[in-house]
Amino acid sequence: MALAASEFGGHKFTTSSSAIQPPELFNPLLSPPSSSPISLPMDPSVHPTRYSAAPEEYQAGFDEVLVKQSILQQYFDSPTTLEATEALAELFNDISGQLDRPCTRLPGAEFYRPYGSLPFDFPMPTMVYGSPADHGQETMGAFVHVTRASRTPLVVEDDTVVDLGETLRQSANMNLGEFPAVPKPIHAISNELPESSSPVILRDDPTFTIEEVMPAYHLQWMMGSSVRQYATGVSADGDRFKLYYTDHRGISMSYAFSLLQHPELLVLVVAAISTAHPCRLGFCPFLDAAVTSNWSSLDGFSMTFPEAIDEDDTIEYNWRLQIDKAKRSIFNTWEVVGRGTNVVPVRILSEKGSVENSNSAFVVKFAFPEDARRAEDDEIRRIQRCLRESDPRATRHVVRLVASFTATTTQIGLPAEFLGYFSGDPTRSLRVILMEAYLPISDLHDNTPEFKKVMVDVVKAHHFVYVYAEVIHRDISDHNLMYRRGIYGVEGVLTDFDLCRHSSEVRRDLKMAIECSPDRLSFRGQLVGTRQYMACELHGPDMVPSQTYRHDLESLFYLGTSFCISADPNHPFNVPQWDDEDSVKVGLSKSRLILASDDVVRDEFFANTPPHKQRLIDEWVMPLRRLFESSARNFKEDLASAYRTPVYHSAKNVTYENFMEAIQEDEEFSDDEGSVDSDSDEDYDSLGDIDDVEFCSLKDV
Repeated sequence: MALAASEFGGHKFTTSSSAIQPPELFNPLLSPPSSSPISLPMDPSVHPTRYSAAPEEYQAGFDEVLVKQSILQQYFDSPTTLEATEALAELFNDISGQLDRPCTRLPGAEFYRPYGSLPFDFPMPTMVYGSPADHGQETMGAFVHVTRASRTPLVVEDDTVVDLGETLRQSANMNLGEFPAVPKPIHAISNELPESSSPVILRDDPTFTIEEVMPAYHLQWMMGSSVRQYATGVSADGDRFKLYYTDHRGISMSYAFSLLQHPELLVLVVAAISTAHPCRLGFCPFLDAAVTSNWSSLDGFSMTFPEAIDEDDTIEYNWRLQIDKAKRSIFNTWEVVGRGTNVVPVRILSEKGSVENSNSAFVVKFAFPEDARRAEDDEIRRIQRCLRESDPRATRHVVRLVASFTATTTQIGLPAEFLGYFSGDPTRSLRVILMEAYLPISDLHDNTPEFKKVMVDVVKAHHFVYVYAEVIHRDISDHNLMYRRGIYGVEGVLTDFDLCRHSSEVRRDLKMAIECSPDRLSFRGQLVGTRQYMACELHGPDMVPSQTYRHDLESLFYLGTSFCISADPNHPFNVPQWDDEDSVKVGLSKSRLILASDDVVRDEFFANTPPHKQRLIDEWVMPLRRLFESSARNFKEDLASAYRTPVYHSAKNVTYENFMEAIQEDEEFSDDEGSVDSDSDEDYDSLGDIDDVEFCSLKDV
C-alpha cells in the first residue's frame, strides 16, 4: 500500500517512522483535556490491571500490527454493503486480535454485524462494537456505518506492517495543533424543545449531507438508549473513512482519510475502540471499573460517586449505588444537543454492599444544563428549606433530594475539552442528583379519583413553592408531576426544577418592560417548557409573554385536559394536535378549546373520552377553561397584530384562589393542622396591570 506523504485535515502524514496523529484526533475515545498529558491506551497509569503485568511486555506486543492483504482485498472486491460489512468486520477483528488488550475493556466485545431492529424506527448500524452474545442495545460501544454501491476497483499487492508502537511513542509528545473537525450542530433538537420519552428523529436536516445522515442517526440512538456522556463511530465508503463524535454540544466529524494511503490511521482507530475502558467509550464515567461480564444491559452495574453534598449541605464521601431496573426503566429525553437528561433507577449500597433504606426507591438524574442556569439541586434544597420553615405539610409534595454534585467537562474527561467547542455554544456541566423515586402519573390512566388527588396535591404544592420560596416552575408536564403511595393514600409530588425561575427576577424584568416600553414590546424573554402544556398565549408567532405564575396554572389545566382527551391507555396524555411542531397550530387548537361553545368543545375534543373520565370534564375542564379566556384572546390578538393594533386582555382573574374555586377544592392541605396565608400571593399586583404589558418580540429573543 502506498504510504507517500499527503495532507489530511491540515496535518502532514508520512511513513510510520515519522510523527503520526494520535488516535484521539480521529476517534476521541481516549482524549484527555488539552491541559493534561495525552493518555494513550497502553499507558499503565490509565489501566493498571492488564493481561500482561509488565508494561514492557505490553508495549512489546503492541509494536507491530499486520494489515492482511487477503482480507483487505476481499473488502474492496465486495459488491454489496452486506459483504463489505462482513469483510470489514473480519479486518477490524483481525487487527484487534493482534493487540494486547487490557482486561478492563468492554467484556467480550468484538466488531460484528447486528441483527434485528431498533425501536422508534431507528436504522440498525451495519456494524457495531459490542458483545455479539448479549447484543445489548444499551451497551453498544461504537458503530461502523458501511456504504457500498459496487465493488471498489482497487488492488492490494501485499500485506502492510504498521509500526504502531513507534507511532504512539512519537505521537505522545507531538504538538497536536488545532483539531480538524467540522462542527455539525443539530438545529432540529435543542434544550428549548420539550423533553419526551421517545426520540425526535432528524429527518431532512439541512446541516447534514446525505452521507452524514445515517451516522447522525446512529449517534442519536447511542445517546438516547443508554447512560452516556458522548458517543463515537466510523463511516466507511470504499477507501474513505471518517470518524464521528457527539456529546451534548453537537456533532463533530473528521475529514475523510484514505485507508490505502494511511493504514496506520485505521489501525489507531481500531486500537482506540477495542482497548478502551467502557467509560472511554462514552458511558457514564462513574460506572465501576470492575465491570460484570454481562454487558447486555446496564442492570446490576454499580456506580461510585467520590463525594456528594447531601440534603443538609454536608459533604459525604464514597456514595455507592447499583443500577436496578427490576421495577423501573432508564428514562432518556433523546436529546443530542441540550440538557440530555437521563434518569436511572438505583439502590443505595453500604460499604459492605448491602442495601440501605431498602424500603425506599431512588433514582439518579444526569443532565448537562447550561452553566448560566440556576443549579437545580441548589433550588430544591432552598425550596425544601423554605417549606419546612413556613408550612411543613407541603414538603411531602415536592421532590426530596438525597445528594448531588456538579462536575465540569474537564473533571469527567469529556473529549470536548480536547476537540474544542462549537462557536457560540454555551458552557455546560454535568449535574448529578440522587433523589427519591416516584411513580409516573400516567400509571393512573384508569383511576380518575386518584388522578384528581395527585393533581390537587401538585397544584397546592406548586402554589406553596411560589408563595414561600418565590419560585415559578415553568415546565409543567406529565413527566414532572409524579406520585407516591403513602400513609394518606396517593400523594402528588412536583419534580424537575431545572427550568425554574425566581419570581423576583420576573418582577424585575416586568418592571423594566413597563418603564422602557410604551409600545409594550421592548421586554425580552425566553420561552421554555413543554409545548403540549404551554399556555395558549405563549404560542404566538411574534410575541412571547414573560412566563409567570398564571402560565403555570394554565399548563396544569392543559395537563388535566390531556388526561381527559386521550383514550389510549398506553399514552394517557397523548393529544396529537398539541404535539405539532408548528407552535401557532397548537395555539389555535388550544384557543378553540377555550373559546368555543360547550357543544363544539365536547364534539371536537372529547368525543372519544372514556366513560370514567366524563365526570372530570364536567367538574374541571369546563369550569377552568373560562378562567383562561384572556390567554386565548391574547393569542388571537397576537395573530392579528400583523394587520392591526392588538388589544390585549387582562388576566388578573387567573389566580390560585379562582383556580381552586373552579374545581371546588380546598386551598389547603387537609391532612394536617394549620393554614396558608393566601394573601401573600400578590401575583404581581404591586406592578399594576402587569398582564397588559408582558409581551416582547421574538425577533429580539
